[in-house]
Amino acid sequence: DQEARSKALKGRRVVVVDGSGISMPDTFENQQVWPQPSGQKPGCGSPLAYLCACFDLHTGLLVSYEVGNKKSAELPMLRRQLQQFERDDIFLGDKGFCSYYDQSKMQDRQIDSVVRLARRKPVKPKEAIEVLGDNDLLIEWVKPAWNKIVSYSKTEWEALPDTLRLRQIQVTVDYTGFRTESFYIVTTLLDAQSYRAEDLAELYYQRWRVELFFRDIKTTMG
Repeated sequence: DQEARSKALKGRRVVVVDGSGISMPDTFENQQVWPQPSGQKPGCGSPLAYLCACFDLHTGLLVSYEVGNKKSAELPMLRRQLQQFERDDIFLGDKGFCSYYDQSKMQDRQIDSVVRLARRKPVKPKEAIEVLGDNDLLIEWVKPAWNKIVSYSKTEWEALPDTLRLRQIQVTVDYTGFRTESFYIVTTLLDAQSYRAEDLAELYYQRWRVELFFRDIKTTMG
């Protein structure tokens, strides 16, 4: 049974997404496009480009990327890459990618997700639709109120479903070197028999490999 469960996860492509900065040659032209961080004095820093990139978690293959500057947010940059995702992919991201809008849009494309919980308080067991196991809950998110500062239209927002059904898993950190003792992940992989909580927690731990993917590209390309 355990081997069959792990095959359910291993048989699917996992796309891990993250952002990274790239120091650019300090020219006037580059400063206009990729201005240096505001905390640096003029002449003491370099223009900084910003990447939001998607990688195949298992191979390190660069699937797609978008280039921006210090004013570019990761989520809008990710949305411009959604066409590179395939049906049945699993999106893996940190708390910067925890968004009602994006969870809904990925479900529309039949893309599952595993992201770290942010912006919302964890749901308590008594508030859950169902308790699937220890620290493993079937939950429902209610669509929050419209906010005019978001990067999509009110019409798009109103078209989203009023609720999203998700799974919330509390992960206890057993690895040395982590600053936190526990955290929460939310996922659209609702079948606790096929996708065990411990397997999804281990999958999230593998997210750190994206830093190695960035390092390999930067080192190889100089």
